[in-house]
Amino acid sequence: MSNLLLLDLQPYDEVPQVLASADVLLATLETTASEFAVPSKVLSYLCAGRPLLLAAPPGNLAASIVQKSGSGIVANPDRSDEWIAAAKTLAINPDLRKALGSRARQYAETNFPISRVAASFEEVLLRTYTSEDPEASAICS
Repeated sequence: MSNLLLLDLQPYDEVPQVLASADVLLATLETTASEFAVPSKVLSYLCAGRPLLLAAPPGNLAASIVQKSGSGIVANPDRSDEWIAAAKTLAINPDLRKALGSRARQYAETNFPISRVAASFEEVLLRTYTSEDPEASAICS
């Protein structure tokens, strides 16, 4: 297949460039894992501003985010025909890919502002530091 490029494991610091080079970013989530899992890669994909093709059950949080944000296409992981049809749709429609990618980035910028994310981390660290649990406090000392 001439339009699929597979790379070896890439250095972590180059992941943003790798994601930015994609036409479509793929993620899969098995039905049995859907109740408790949100693949973090989906959140990274949103930040990359690329369209997503996600195989996940409709009730999964990642599937809901992709659908509500309009950042990609969600297919049932138990229906390969849905996945293939969605992949073909994305492959032949560059305007759709561009629109989905734009909405992905917009969702990330709206929902993951660094000031709010940093404040959440600081709150967790401060709670841990002031905790009466000596082991938790030792982590921040």
